[in-house]
Amino acid sequence: MSDTSDLVIDRVARALVDAPRGHPWRVGVDGICGAGKSTFARALAATVRALGRPVVFVASDGFHHVAARRHRRRDTDSARGYYEDAYDFDSLAARVLRPLGPGGDLRFVTKIHDLESDRVVTDHRAVAPVDCH
Repeated sequence: MSDTSDLVIDRVARALVDAPRGHPWRVGVDGICGAGKSTFARALAATVRALGRPVVFVASDGFHHVAARRHRRRDTDSARGYYEDAYDFDSLAARVLRPLGPGGDLRFVTKIHDLESDRVVTDHRAVAPVDCH
């Protein structure tokens, strides 16, 4: 990472650590493929941890649809095909965002799909500490 990236990560991490909490913060990192989202997110999580806060890291790759769904359209390069077929956003919301949000029970799923094997998984459950990010 560059000095500029490190500075941005440090500033975002400090803002998260200093922000009031009533439930875990849910922080999403979005961008085009290959932009460095996962690299940024992992560095941010590590920095928040280094500042003394527990972190739950959930990668979006664990919420892909199976390959048959991801590749069902001929227009796989289109934005519509990508966003409607690639990820199971409903499961991500129901099984991660809501449980970690206001009124949630902190019991969440870390993934529902193994991208490498293209298999649905059901045993990736966890409980978040209330003061995590």
